[in-house]
Amino acid sequence: MTTTPDRSGRPAELDLAPDLSTLTTRLPGQDSASPGIRRRPVRSLLADCFPALSSGQADAVTVTYGDLLVRWYPDNATYQPNLDAFRFVNAVSDLVPPKARVLDVGTGTGVLGLGIATGADVRRLCLLDYNPAALRQAQANSRTFTERNPDVVVRLVQGRFHPDLLPRLGEHDVLISNPPYFPPGLLRGAEGRTRLTDDFGLTAALITHGPVFAPNVYFMYSSAAEPEVADLLRHRPAGSRVTTVATWRAPFPSHLLTPSGRRRFSRNGPDDQWDAWHDVKVLRIEAGA
Repeated sequence: MTTTPDRSGRPAELDLAPDLSTLTTRLPGQDSASPGIRRRPVRSLLADCFPALSSGQADAVTVTYGDLLVRWYPDNATYQPNLDAFRFVNAVSDLVPPKARVLDVGTGTGVLGLGIATGADVRRLCLLDYNPAALRQAQANSRTFTERNPDVVVRLVQGRFHPDLLPRLGEHDVLISNPPYFPPGLLRGAEGRTRLTDDFGLTAALITHGPVFAPNVYFMYSSAAEPEVADLLRHRPAGSRVTTVATWRAPFPSHLLTPSGRRRFSRNGPDDQWDAWHDVKVLRIEAGA
């Protein structure tokens, strides 16, 4: 894997409160004394910096979340960190056993795995992704993490999640993942096809094969995919147990939805600025004895 070069660039700097209650965004060129753009409550992680990214005013995003620092470059097809990822970290960190071996499947920037390893007692962390560009970003973020957490062993592996990888990856105590939320057909355009829809069947693989890699599997899914996920769960390993450990209401850009996609979203949410809402759920699959 090629090492990601250090790039100072012109990042938009985001400071997300550990309890997710406030978000401050500072854009390149703003006076250092400027308080930035402050949001409370927080509905979207990147909404205030997308115009700067589109215009070229900013070429990267850095997110500070407690002791975690994650950087994302939007030019290499790696899906951006989002607010749900940090909600997942908040929900799952306390459920991770001491000295855990954690596998992050489809790691992207590494935000889930590095976030869990920051907030929990993690001994080893494996970041898995089939996309080499994503792993380069995860590698850069893991370097920053290991400088602050030298006792955690971080390993990066390129490959698709499949039981054939077990000899290479080994067993873990916890598997975490943020697979694409939506089944094909709900979203418009290239962004939906390549970044947000589960065209490669990762959710099915997590349900079917996840307990082979770890006795505790945690992943997120959207209420918009409830029928598909319910059907997949019928094929989970015998004796495994499924529980929902967290759920929250979240907005979604309605212009990305197809007509059939709109029917799976609600118009009623806690903020009238958004006209499409869904429930994001964190599911736990515990392997049977």
